Amino acid sequence: LGLGTGVMMMYGAYLPAHASVARLSAVVVGADVVVGILAGLVVLPLVFDAGDNLVGGAELVFQMLAVVFDPLPLGGLLRVLLFILLTLVAWLFAIALIEPMVAWLVESREISRARAVLYCGVVLWLLGLMMILSFNYWKFSFSLLGQTKSLGLLDIMVIVTSNIMLPVSAILSSLFAGWALTSPMTQEAMALRSPCTYDIWL
Repeated sequence: LGLGTGVMMMYGAYLPAHASVARLSAVVVGADVVVGILAGLVVLPLVFDAGDNLVGGAELVFQMLAVVFDPLPLGGLLRVLLFILLTLVAWLFAIALIEPMVAWLVESREISRARAVLYCGVVLWLLGLMMILSFNYWKFSFSLLGQTKSLGLLDIMVIVTSNIMLPVSAILSSLFAGWALTSPMTQEAMALRSPCTYDIWL
């Protein structure tokens, strides 16, 4: 949810003024659902055919799919294409998520775009390095609400972002949309010409 919000905000900031936010949002949601269903129809039969237990997340992508492609014709090529596509998706999301920080630095601090990208890239690279080191050298355990966490800084970052920042940002976004944005502003941005349609949206 946080990733989607950040990406949609970034791309939404660069939409043309005449674009219909409601229509484009429906297209994005519809495309996402269709791709998810098609991916499930392709991936799940491969996993079940391999005879292994169904897993999810990173284990499904990096372990299970790498194995289930083996018996297929051109399985090695399909595996390479899978990881190339995963790399491209990661780059697209990384660019989308770094853009709000870059735009804020350029507009508020009046520095060049190249320097803003460099600053953000270095900070995020260092944060990423800290998270990677949490799997090995900087690993430590702690207990929180009766649960033992063993990945140190990574677990702290997950707790802070998932349990604190995400709910708080969702509440603040809702308050901003409901009270700070005026009706004429949202009606124009969403290109909802019909008052009845806008009332339904409200």
